[in-house]
Amino acid sequence: MSEIGKRLIIMLGMHRSGTSTITRGLKVLGVELGNKLMPPVLGDNDKGYFEDIDLNALNVEMLDALGSDWHCLSPIDQSDVDSLRKKGYFVRAVNLLRQKTECVSIFGFKDPRVSKLLPFWQLVFLHCGYDVGYVLAIRNPLSVAQSLKKRVEFKYEKSYLLWLGHVLVSLSQTQDKSRVIVDYDQFIHFPKNNL
Repeated sequence: MSEIGKRLIIMLGMHRSGTSTITRGLKVLGVELGNKLMPPVLGDNDKGYFEDIDLNALNVEMLDALGSDWHCLSPIDQSDVDSLRKKGYFVRAVNLLRQKTECVSIFGFKDPRVSKLLPFWQLVFLHCGYDVGYVLAIRNPLSVAQSLKKRVEFKYEKSYLLWLGHVLVSLSQTQDKSRVIVDYDQFIHFPKNNL
């Protein structure tokens, strides 16, 4: 099956914003997530992350190559995208995504790092010719900050700024694209309606 016309669903959102839960909902709707998903971690994501291990590893490596991490406050800019291309990450990302989507017509992937790396990934999607749709998970920033305080002991101010950075990039980079915004609290209370 060629990449042209293949549907790609990208889950965007800040860590601890319900991206795993909503991605699990996408799987229920028939979106293929691959067969190399991160295992659940009791006390953190008991039901699983619904995140492809290989795509996650590539995102971690790319942020590291930029001297960044998921919790760095500085955004990725065009010079960072150019740097990733020069270091060969564009070809690696294209090849990995083609491998993941080879035998499926609708593939979805989630990694909160994609919100940070979205300018890079959008060039990959365009190059491959995918029909891309975005799902943006939004959760009250106070809830996100409280969850991060328990998980990694971040100060609330840092968590608020991280939330804002992830949400702004996700909204601005998908403004003219096919997207749906899902309120995590509404999703939890009315999962069937939201699906």
